[in-house]
Amino acid sequence: MTKRSLRFTKMHGAGNDFVLADGEDLPMPERAAWSVALCRRRYSVGADGLILVTRTGVSTVEVDFYNPDGSRAEMCGNGSRCAARFAVETLGVEPNLAMETVSGALDAVYSGPEKISVKMPAPENFMPAHATVDGRDLHHVTVGVPHTVVFIDSVELWDDERLREYGRRLRFDTALYPAGTNVNIVYQEGNHSWRVRTYERGVEDITLACGTGNTATAFVAAELGLGEFPFAMSVDGGKLGIELRGDDLWLVGPARVVAVGETTPEALLDD
Repeated sequence: MTKRSLRFTKMHGAGNDFVLADGEDLPMPERAAWSVALCRRRYSVGADGLILVTRTGVSTVEVDFYNPDGSRAEMCGNGSRCAARFAVETLGVEPNLAMETVSGALDAVYSGPEKISVKMPAPENFMPAHATVDGRDLHHVTVGVPHTVVFIDSVELWDDERLREYGRRLRFDTALYPAGTNVNIVYQEGNHSWRVRTYERGVEDITLACGTGNTATAFVAAELGLGEFPFAMSVDGGKLGIELRGDDLWLVGPARVVAVGETTPEALLDD
């Protein structure tokens, strides 16, 4: 890496945390390596991902998402809310904005730090109950990124070790999911309220929240007749909302700034 320091903002959306920076400050060829370096917890800034936001107009930005393993993500729901706040507050973009991502253009509305709405990609490749593992039906849908939704009797009976083992087994099952998948275990608390925990591809671990995973969960539940919009989602890191506006699914929730600063060259050291 030729660049040795980076101005950044550390943010989180319902506990899903990210390092954000102006895309103009980090060349494309170096972004994957920077994501690997910066996302390491304890040794560097630590995060679930790196997000580069580049202003392209008064109300438009380009958003590039990277996982901790350096892979490029098509999009990220909670990260998109953080990107929207960063675009408005740091880059001076209008609060009603459009974000161009690998998965396509996303509209966003910044109504303040505690309420940021992002129009999610249209669900695709819905496969209800396409397979059964350990006696549980697997429901698959792509919401920008691939997700598998599994309904269970109680989230609390699934400790981290059990979820991690089950998530990894499905995520790396190339017969079922050649490109991998994110895995969501879901417990229905009420007609509009749900408890969701997610094992994320790329992070390769449980995260405190997953915006696309909660959107996928709401879509699957509605399609199966298990619940109705709006959905109130309870995740390890807080609360999220999934709303149906016309024919579009919107993810609604907070995006909070934890710190603003500049990395030192030592944040890149690998020992």
